[in-house]
Amino acid sequence: MRDDSQLPLSPIAVKAAENAARSEMLPIPGEHLVWLQRIARTHDICLEKDSERFAALAHFLDNWLVLHYRNGSDWYDVHPLLRELVDGHDARTGA
Repeated sequence: MRDDSQLPLSPIAVKAAENAARSEMLPIPGEHLVWLQRIARTHDICLEKDSERFAALAHFLDNWLVLHYRNGSDWYDVHPLLRELVDGHDARTGA
């Protein structure tokens, strides 16, 4: 039986859960953040014919960094919990 006595969750509890889930996906190397930015922008996996990238893409998908959607057509996007980190990455500075 479900116990709803602690619902709704406080904003602090929600933030703690988000941070815990996000930390499971970190750290992300800078070159991967650049690729994740392209995926977020194009909704495509942007996979070139470089065999090294297949392993990275498999890691992205297996660890939920990139989500594959199939509603109408196949498309991809970064996990919502990573959106701020990915969008904020500056490839020029590495930050």
